[in-house]
Amino acid sequence: MLQYALLTIYRSRLRVLLTSAGLGIAFGAVVFAYAIAAEIQSLSGVALDYVIRGSTIWVAPSPGPNVDPESQALAQHETLPPDIVEALVTRSQGRLWRLTVGIVEVAGHRVVLYSDDREQRGKNGVAISPALTSILLRQTSQINVGNQSVRVDETREGLPGFSIVAPYQLGTNLLQSATKVTWLLGNVPEPKQWAFETRKSFPVAVTDSAALGEPPSNEKTVIYLLQGSLSRFDPFTFGTKFSAFMLHTSMSTIFGWTARAVFLFGVILVVTSMSISVRERRAEVAVFSALGLLPEMTLLLFIETLLLLILVIPIGACVGAVMAVAYLPKYDVGSSLVASLALTVFFLPVTSIIAALWAGQTIAGRKDVDLIRGGV
Repeated sequence: MLQYALLTIYRSRLRVLLTSAGLGIAFGAVVFAYAIAAEIQSLSGVALDYVIRGSTIWVAPSPGPNVDPESQALAQHETLPPDIVEALVTRSQGRLWRLTVGIVEVAGHRVVLYSDDREQRGKNGVAISPALTSILLRQTSQINVGNQSVRVDETREGLPGFSIVAPYQLGTNLLQSATKVTWLLGNVPEPKQWAFETRKSFPVAVTDSAALGEPPSNEKTVIYLLQGSLSRFDPFTFGTKFSAFMLHTSMSTIFGWTARAVFLFGVILVVTSMSISVRERRAEVAVFSALGLLPEMTLLLFIETLLLLILVIPIGACVGAVMAVAYLPKYDVGSSLVASLALTVFFLPVTSIIAALWAGQTIAGRKDVDLIRGGV
């Protein structure tokens, strides 16, 4: 059966070649789309790990933080009311610390600056992320943040994307002219109880998920429960939910829907190719039907489709890899590309089954006389 399928493909090599090229491009586009989604999901996890660092409570403005697409670090445009900040810090008895976040420009690049209360006080230098070090081209002891010069003390592993972290006072000075937001993070006893007690006194929303939705108009502040859950039946951590939410957000854009449309185009392309194959082999199909071998004919079509898709995988992988290398950060393209290939290849057997069953159903719906007359 395999040899017969290979012979059939060879006889229709021009059609198979054109189908493979079209499907390869479609497959490559889907790989590229999922590579970007995997990159966003990975970046969101790294960015979140730095920000929360073992905290149990995170207080942020509604509708919540997001991954800045250019700097690849967590940021936010909304601001917390200063009176809420001071009141919650006081209520927590000093267990919450401030993390002021803003967007600055360094060497012509958009960079997130974290002014962190957890950093050693009195320092006059900053730490920068490995990605930011790579675009500065050389180890340097001074960088310009906006219009101010500041000393670089270290390149710190674990800092996300293009980001800088500074002690709170120094960072606040560097962010004087920038749009910024202050988050509150920390550890309080019984965080769930503390959050709901706080809600009685302040207009805040309480959630254990990044997908908060649209809060009531008077709730401009959100308390995120980073450990534990509001439901005893929820096994997922906040980090898992946050990464899933970032993935969903990226694939819900026009770009994500375009990727789905391209994949659908690939499925239609394979089904159409199989239908043309059936019409080209009317006499052969009639013989199989007369001998009562229609199930074998369907199996043959499935094998041919599978062989076609096996040919397409390296073509699509190359197309997706070229696009991903051109777009994604060079230091993290490998893991994102592997993840997207693994996810996309999963759909190929489904495509083979759909195409074979479609063609087989076309044959099964015809009488032997119609097949012999060419009515497939």
